[in-house]
Amino acid sequence: MIYLHKILPALLSPTVIGIVLLAILFFQGRHWKSLLALVAVAALITPVISNFAVRYIEKDWSPVTPEKTEKTDVIIVLSGMLKSGKNHEQLEWEDADRFLGGIDLFKEGKGDLLMFTRGLLPWSKNSLSEGEILKTRAIEFGIPEKYILLTDYAENTEQEAISARQTLPDTVRHVTLVTSAFHMNRAKLVFENSGLVVNPYPVDFKQNYDQFTALDLVPSAKALHDWSWVCREIMGRMYYRIKLAL
Repeated sequence: MIYLHKILPALLSPTVIGIVLLAILFFQGRHWKSLLALVAVAALITPVISNFAVRYIEKDWSPVTPEKTEKTDVIIVLSGMLKSGKNHEQLEWEDADRFLGGIDLFKEGKGDLLMFTRGLLPWSKNSLSEGEILKTRAIEFGIPEKYILLTDYAENTEQEAISARQTLPDTVRHVTLVTSAFHMNRAKLVFENSGLVVNPYPVDFKQNYDQFTALDLVPSAKALHDWSWVCREIMGRMYYRIKLAL
């Protein structure tokens, strides 16, 4: 199932659909329509357009500071910020915002415990989960080990939520959830469905807030990448809403 979750959104992205349509029109001899399809695909993968898509999936959230965040029982930091390194016994940072957000909250006294999820995808060559690596780094940041919890191994957000609920004592219900802004809608939904009361702490905002330049009108690999995970996130939200409704 995890493979389907990862592959299907990529196949149904506007870029892939546009390329398939372009190929069909070309081989049917409809060259002028092929040209229009090419122009449409090129427009989609410009930063100015992809940024609108990113803005859409982050629109419900704004950055908050630890000082203005309410205290809860536990601060839960979701996996998804590390990647496999050349040495498969190590993981390298992709984006440390989730980890640093959890550290800042704990040091500000916004939770009695700090929990990391043991994210580990089936195709990973690493022997350690992401949560285990983050626990070690948290201790290096001065967090006492006795205040750090780890969930069981998890391949997706739903498994993280279920494992977090099972790991925590039944008396613990109110948690602060730390994850990327684009991921917060889906994460909050499944964690609340597991029986937890969620205080959202969004980080890792992907929207580009820089001043507009002519380069924003030029198709780019980054815009193509943005569309890939935007589509994956939208489909993930739809999947969980339908599943929970049923």
